[in-house]
Amino acid sequence: MSDSKKILTPQRLTLLLSIAIALLPACSDDGSANGGNGANGDTSYILAGTRTTPDGVRVMFVSAQPSLAAGNIELDTALEIPGGKRAWAYKDALYVFNDERLSVQKIKVIDGSPRQVDEVSMQGTGVASFGNGAAFASDDKAYYFDLPNSQVIIWNPSAMELVETKRLNGVTREGFPGTDTDRPRFIDGNIYLSLAWNNYIDIALYPFGGAMVFSPETDEVIAVAEAPNCANTQDTMVTDAGDFYVVCDPYNAMFQRFGDPDYVDSCLVRIKRGELEFDPDFRLDLRTVTGGRLAGLATPGSDDTFYTLALHEDRLSAEVNDDVFNVMLEDAWHLWRGSLNGGAGEMVEGLDYISGYHFEFPIGEESYVSQPASDLSSTALFSLEDQTAEKLLTFPGLLWMVDRLEAS
Repeated sequence: MSDSKKILTPQRLTLLLSIAIALLPACSDDGSANGGNGANGDTSYILAGTRTTPDGVRVMFVSAQPSLAAGNIELDTALEIPGGKRAWAYKDALYVFNDERLSVQKIKVIDGSPRQVDEVSMQGTGVASFGNGAAFASDDKAYYFDLPNSQVIIWNPSAMELVETKRLNGVTREGFPGTDTDRPRFIDGNIYLSLAWNNYIDIALYPFGGAMVFSPETDEVIAVAEAPNCANTQDTMVTDAGDFYVVCDPYNAMFQRFGDPDYVDSCLVRIKRGELEFDPDFRLDLRTVTGGRLAGLATPGSDDTFYTLALHEDRLSAEVNDDVFNVMLEDAWHLWRGSLNGGAGEMVEGLDYISGYHFEFPIGEESYVSQPASDLSSTALFSLEDQTAEKLLTFPGLLWMVDRLEAS
């Protein structure tokens, strides 16, 4: 192992992953993890983010806003949730997955402010820490996909009660104890999840990307598919056509910068609507979109376009050296827009260079992206339309979740 990789200690890795990677919000319509929060009726926007206290403790804050208009968000009426790790919106409530309590806290907006109204414990299920595995099938049926333990926890979000735990077959790979995923996606009634098999302790990736298809009707795994030559496919997107795409993330791009032969090029692969295997005729190298730059993530745009985040190495400071942790923190990343049909893309106008902690928030027909400061002390939210971004509100911390709640 080279010196550049020895610096990625388990402690630094834990910090890196806990800050931002894969903390992505529930979206709506066919690609949702929650059946979709539409634009009908009265709604409130719900924001979740993290701030670091003066004594170094990271705390989640949940804020309700009537709009996403430009301005600075104040947290005077926000709900402080120590231990909050992930959050998903479903209809009129936000569900916070709390690592300290190993529970799910139900949050509603009451008189303009978020308040906890209920809680269900997941202690005793085997879950040690929450990831991106929550999905809401109906008012009384939700899932938490606990991939490290190869199980799915079924629970009732209305009654806030556990229902049962079932085994997930075929979702792990020997020698790669880590199994990461993005938010689950609903397509034609089934749930699609990405599978990124890894061994971060030995700095190794399984050479195939993966995906799982799960049936809410039978509560069983329908298929586990592998994509050759596209490893670490944690991030996902769903197009208007209903195709499911998995893609490498910026974390993988960092390792590629150091020339590790075990890390393949940043790539995008898909399972076409109605299929259970990856499309053998489709593999898009993100370098062809970003002018040869390493890239990760994918956010759907209009028609056949998408957005991805590229690393501009010429903006890396000399102090970075071979520190993979600091590459993510450098303001050397920029959003690009390309076509799923291939060809060169273009940089999105109206955005600054940022760190690798980028988040995308599709809400209904609108698309939003965040731009965190390099020290993660604040985050600017932007709306996306084709090749242009417009700045909206600013959150006083790391903003990693934006969605819209229905009126209670």
